[in-house]
Amino acid sequence: YFIMATTNIRIYQFIGTVTGSFEPIFQNYERNPTFRELPSGRTEHSSEVHFSYVNKPKIGLIASSFAWLAGPGIMYGVLDFLKYPEKVAVNKPLIYWETLNKSQVPISMALTPHHFLVLYPKELQAVSTITNEVVWVYTFPDYVNRLMGLSY
Repeated sequence: YFIMATTNIRIYQFIGTVTGSFEPIFQNYERNPTFRELPSGRTEHSSEVHFSYVNKPKIGLIASSFAWLAGPGIMYGVLDFLKYPEKVAVNKPLIYWETLNKSQVPISMALTPHHFLVLYPKELQAVSTITNEVVWVYTFPDYVNRLMGLSY
């Protein structure tokens, strides 16, 4: 199994096998927790982690990448299950909020195979996972009430 958990500034990977209970996976990390910690950033939003999936013949859908909405920005990475058991998530550089939108704090996000969809109070942005550039922006009309979240 591969389990990913996040806080506002930390991301954890738990890797192991399950035989009736998940407890053995977590016990391995009690003595030596491994995580990546980001510099603290905006704390006005919650931490979210999202996955993108590919359909593999004879296996079915498997997660292929992840995006983590965190305090200072978005962390994106690919999931390489051949690196098991040491590490599955391979991270790319953090995309800081200031490079995407200088005046707004994101509310939520979603991940597609090629884009992050980042939701702001009055705007939805599509950001390329390849170039990290904003490639599309939709501004919601004034009659749209308070936006709460985004799902894909």
